[in-house]
Amino acid sequence: MSHQHSIASSAFDETLISISTQLLDSPTGTLPDVMDAVLEECRVLLGVDRISCFPNTKDITADWRSYTVSGRNIPSIKLDLSLEIKSQYQAMIHSGVILNSATHPQLLALAKELQDQAPINHILIPIQAMGKPWGAFAAANFNTVKDFDEQFIRSSTILGNIMASSMQRLQHYQDLLNQKEKVTALNKRLLEDSEEQLKIIARDLHDDIGQRLASLNLELGFINNQIEPKSQPAIMKAAADLSKITRDLQHISRHLHPAIIDKVGLYAAIESEAKKMAAHKSIALSLNLSQAILYTEEQKLHIYRISQEALSNVAKHASATKLAIVLACKENTVSLSFQDNGVGMSLEPQPMSSSLGIQSMRERADMIGAKIQFQTDQQPSGFRVTLQWPMPQKNTP
Repeated sequence: MSHQHSIASSAFDETLISISTQLLDSPTGTLPDVMDAVLEECRVLLGVDRISCFPNTKDITADWRSYTVSGRNIPSIKLDLSLEIKSQYQAMIHSGVILNSATHPQLLALAKELQDQAPINHILIPIQAMGKPWGAFAAANFNTVKDFDEQFIRSSTILGNIMASSMQRLQHYQDLLNQKEKVTALNKRLLEDSEEQLKIIARDLHDDIGQRLASLNLELGFINNQIEPKSQPAIMKAAADLSKITRDLQHISRHLHPAIIDKVGLYAAIESEAKKMAAHKSIALSLNLSQAILYTEEQKLHIYRISQEALSNVAKHASATKLAIVLACKENTVSLSFQDNGVGMSLEPQPMSSSLGIQSMRERADMIGAKIQFQTDQQPSGFRVTLQWPMPQKNTP
C-alpha cells in the first residue's frame, strides 16, 4: 500500500526560512558542514529515507556525489561503483527532466546498483543555480512506499534550487582559492628566479667589476708616486672618485643580494639599512629589534625585502622626520612595524607604477604565510606598515 506525501504549508515555510537563513548567514568556507545539517532538515520535512544533490557535470571522480543524507539504517551509496554505472546515472542527471521510478523503471533498475539494498522507489528532479541548470535533487525510499506527488516535486524543486545555488557559491569560492594558490605558487617561482638572477649579478659585480676597480685604484696610487707633485692633486681626486664609485658598487651589490643577512643576522641587516636611509634623509630613527626569533632562510629573505621596500617608501614618499621600527611578540604572533610621521599614503587603487611596491610586499608576505597591513593616519599624519606571522615553535636564545 502506498502513501501520498503531505507537507503542511506552515512546516514547509518554516523549513524554507530556516535553511535559507543558515545558508546565507554562514561564511562560505563553512558551507560543507552546513550543507549536511540543511539537507537533513529537508529530508525530515519531505519524509523520505535519503536525499542527495548531484551536480550536472561531465567530470566523474572517485567521490562523485555532492551531498547526501540518510535516515537510520539506510544503506550508503557505494564509492567503488564502476565507471559504466556512474556514467549511466550521470546521463540521467544530464537529461534535465523529472525521472520517477514509477514511470521510468530503468531508473529503479540502475538505482539497485548504487547500494547493497535496492530502494522501493526513486526520483530525480532537475534543479537550478542562479537561473541555470545545475544538476538533480534525488530522493529514495527503502522502508515505506511513498508516492512522489506534485506537491513533493514542487517542494523538492524549491529546496533543491536553494541548495544548488549555495553549492555553486561554494564552488566559485573553492575555484578562487585554487586560483589564488596557483597565482601564489607562480609568484613564488618568479620571485625565487628573480632572487637567483640578482644573486648572480651581485656576484659578478663584486668578483669582476669590484676587483677591476680595486686594481685600477692600485694603478692610480702607483702613478701618483711617479708623477710630479703639481700633477698629484688630479690623480688623488680621481682616486677619491674611484673609491666612492667602489663604495656605491658595494651598496648596489648588497642591495641586489643581501649577503649581509648571513653575516650579521636579519635584525642587524634591517638596522643597517634603516640607519643609512635615516642618515641620508635626516630622519630621527627609533629602533626596537631586540627579540630573538628563529627564522627559515626564506623568511629572512622576504622579511628583509619587505623591510627594504617599507624603508624605500619612507625615503621616497613620506616627507617624514621620524620613523619607528618595532618588533613585538604577543599571543603567539610576531609583528614587525614601520611607523612614520610623514604625509601618509592613499590606500585607494593607484597607477601600476605607484602600487608595485605595495603589491610586492603583499606577495612576499604570502610567500611566508604572513599578513601585512597598511594604515594611513590623518590626525596625526603618517603611514604604518605592519607585518605579522605566527610565532615559531622554537626560538633561538
